[in-house]
Amino acid sequence: MIAIGVWMAISGFTKSNATPFKYLVARAALLWQSNAHSFLGGSGLVIALVGTFLLISK
Repeated sequence: MIAIGVWMAISGFTKSNATPFKYLVARAALLWQSNAHSFLGGSGLVIALVGTFLLISK
């Protein structure tokens, strides 16, 4: 979960065109238009933080 969140954050903030990320951007762009990359970057940070908290709380 942490790795996926970090990957989403890095890909979102660098505006990556990797094949799996293009599909995520296409779906997010339906709602967020030009802010899709920023939204996915922020979402990736939240996912990484939640994963870290779950790992620590065990």
